[in-house]
Amino acid sequence: DQPIRVTCVGDSITEGVGAGAGESYPDQMQALLGDGYSVFNAGVSATNIIDGQGTTFPYWTTSKYNEGKAFLPDIALIMMGTNDATNRNWVESGIENVREVFKADYRKLINEYKALSSDPYIFIVLPMTCYGGGNQDRMTNLENSIIPALRELAEEENVGLIDMHSFTA
Repeated sequence: DQPIRVTCVGDSITEGVGAGAGESYPDQMQALLGDGYSVFNAGVSATNIIDGQGTTFPYWTTSKYNEGKAFLPDIALIMMGTNDATNRNWVESGIENVREVFKADYRKLINEYKALSSDPYIFIVLPMTCYGGGNQDRMTNLENSIIPALRELAEEENVGLIDMHSFTA
């Protein structure tokens, strides 16, 4: 009798920045899925998955980080990496072997969701394509490092993979 609970973890794309009220992708998902589902938006604009270490705004420091897990989802969608891909976080943060640190921090979040009593099925969602004149470095970092790392991680952790990057290209 209980609805299937879905937590959507992410950055501004998940939160719905730039979308009208009720237009974020979790809101739209809720409308499409109907009463048999309960969708929680755990997105926070401008956040990155790399936990501190000279980066701009780690997701781990937000209230949504804990609220998304406290929702005890049956399904967790995690779409992070767009803000990690900025040169400020990926190149200029001073992190040695940033790709491996990114994977380790993403894996940490996956494992926290795996450990929940609700035993959720987890999907990594590849970040959407970035458009605009100021996003060339971000796109290079996404396509050359982050997306391949996320594909590896999905296989290593035996979680689902949703390719929003190719879909939005």
